[in-house]
Amino acid sequence: MKINISYGKIAVLLLCIFSFIETGCVNYIKVHSGSIVLPEGRVPLVDGEIKDGVLQTNDLRMEYLLKGSDEEFTFSGQISFVGGITNSYSLLRSFFIRMSFLDEKGKVLSSVDITPLLRTLSGIPDIIECKSSGKRPAGSTAVAFNYYGILMENTKSMGRGEREVFYMPFER
Repeated sequence: MKINISYGKIAVLLLCIFSFIETGCVNYIKVHSGSIVLPEGRVPLVDGEIKDGVLQTNDLRMEYLLKGSDEEFTFSGQISFVGGITNSYSLLRSFFIRMSFLDEKGKVLSSVDITPLLRTLSGIPDIIECKSSGKRPAGSTAVAFNYYGILMENTKSMGRGEREVFYMPFER
């Protein structure tokens, strides 16, 4: 029995498998409506004011500007990995970041993906720019951020070790 599979079909199959694996990571950080954000993870959103702030974790630092009106929001941020992580892990396998809109009690109303466009298995830039804008859910008074990523070593002698980075400021 002879099997005739073209390289194009193999490439499509590998692309489908890779897409399935990466989609699993996106679902991991997807926040469900009704989840409660811990008080220290909440960022007040005041109509008409520009909020500049910093999200600082053990893995990264994100400086951001956030502006909200009654119906819309605008977000821009600069992300950099901290603590010498990039000395050991120089490739970015995946990285996803979301912003959730919260009501006055810290309950998630909805979330948006604010992940910057990054190439898989690319070197980690010193600064990662991200921007987003869109409709703001009615009743939202604050936002919260969460992220998930996998960094990899890029040395053949040590193998390809990985490190997960994540921040999930939600009650359990």
